[in-house]
Amino acid sequence: MARSARTKRNQPAQPKPRRIPAVPAGGSGTRLGLWLIGAAGNVAATVAIGLAALRRGLATPIGLVTADPAFDGLGLVSPADIVLGGHDVRGQGVLETARAMQLGSGVFGDGLLDRVAADLAAYQREIRAGYMAGDPSPDRRRREVVHDQRRDREEAGGRDQNPARNRRADAQHRLIVGAARHPMKSCDAQKPAAGAGTLQAEIDRLARDIRDFAARHRCERVVVINVASTEAPIEPRPEHRNWKALSAAMLHVPSSPIRRGGQAPGGRHAGAILPPSSIYALAAIEAGCPYLNFTPSTGVDIPAIAAHAAARGVPIMGSDGKTGETLLKSALAPMFRHRALRILSWDGHNILGNRDGAVLADPAVKASKLRTKDGVVASALGYDTDTTVSIQHVPSLDDWKIAWDHVHFQGFLGVKMSLQFTWQGCDSILAAPLVIDLARLAEFHARTGKGGVMRHLACFFKRPMGCDEAGLPGQIDMLARYVTENAGHGKKRSAKRIFAVPKGAKRIFALPGAKSIPAAPGAKNIFAVPKRGKSRRGGGRS
Repeated sequence: MARSARTKRNQPAQPKPRRIPAVPAGGSGTRLGLWLIGAAGNVAATVAIGLAALRRGLATPIGLVTADPAFDGLGLVSPADIVLGGHDVRGQGVLETARAMQLGSGVFGDGLLDRVAADLAAYQREIRAGYMAGDPSPDRRRREVVHDQRRDREEAGGRDQNPARNRRADAQHRLIVGAARHPMKSCDAQKPAAGAGTLQAEIDRLARDIRDFAARHRCERVVVINVASTEAPIEPRPEHRNWKALSAAMLHVPSSPIRRGGQAPGGRHAGAILPPSSIYALAAIEAGCPYLNFTPSTGVDIPAIAAHAAARGVPIMGSDGKTGETLLKSALAPMFRHRALRILSWDGHNILGNRDGAVLADPAVKASKLRTKDGVVASALGYDTDTTVSIQHVPSLDDWKIAWDHVHFQGFLGVKMSLQFTWQGCDSILAAPLVIDLARLAEFHARTGKGGVMRHLACFFKRPMGCDEAGLPGQIDMLARYVTENAGHGKKRSAKRIFAVPKGAKRIFALPGAKSIPAAPGAKNIFAVPKRGKSRRGGGRS
């Protein structure tokens, strides 16, 4: 008995949990606009739900890299001061997307969607018609919203037997349909008539949507992030190498061939001078907004567009967010390199559901994704080896993805050994906090007057622009050095408290001016940033 009591006394005290207080938006009187391409998709919906949950005190910042205390010196914009808008080409509303995810993937806890429904409706009112072939009319979009809601109920087994839940679901139905009705009318009214206009006219329209959004919400800055479905690669053209030639072509090339051309599910356009992701990127640059490509699509990865962004002083970065199997590859490959163990082969098989998985069933689109996934191992190792990556769509997985990897390696005296691992993660839950991180970091970079490629954000991407470092440790060192060198630069934000914890709790995540959630016993900060002026040399440690 005495021993049990003594053991209990020696255990670290566990702080009692307290409800996280809600945070009023606009702590500094200004806001950051986050404009999402693919605004009604799974990742965008999860970003919206996450920001609403943080703002209302319903969630903690687990998964947010920028919540680490190492970033406090940058004075990043609080998540409470981020307002959402975006472009999309589908009729389905954000709340319908969230319901489908909850039903199929089991994400979003009980009652969470009910508590953030008003936030999602406000976001829905800021979604405008995007650039893609065959945009449906406003009436057709509203019919699709109603159809998707009814289908979701039928798949769930019909109407709930609980009258209160039925009334709540009906209220959400009316809320989201009402929210969807106005913006679809207004944004279609802005579009040129079918067959009229040029690519430049489309860019001007999309840029105008972003500018109007910024003015409407008094946003000091807007960051544009592409989270739409993957496109097929586009064939290089002479115009892609010279901005003057490309801009001249856009003034004369009509937009209608892309709208009416034979488009594959992921956005393949025969003979197109630019894919939709690049049109969105140019609209962001035109509006003076940082652009980040979280997909494998082309975006700003065209020499003329990247040069134009640099000339305009607009920050850019991409491509393809690193959230799963490739994240592990970029962490493990440097380990083998530093231990002088030779990789003989690395084979990975990926299965996933959701719309992204369906889009990747198209061979041309899949090629775009494989290009970003397959090159990481050889780049991180510094030598070529036998690598194989496969991707298969399994609809029943919904928003979950699973990767099985087999690593065959050789050690001392030529002995062959292997490592095998399984990664199972929810795609949007892994991606959404990184999108928030990127928005906050890109806003800071623009606030300090810098433009061009944001190489310090390489750790967030599978195929980072302007960066030869493929290993995750070296990429994290790049970000840590950037934070150290820029601490204290830029105007600090007076963010309100967003997380409250019992007195004496350790810190593992923090926002500027905020208290943090408790750390796990013995946990350390994920970024060990040296003091200013004593920056770590080199990179790529394990």
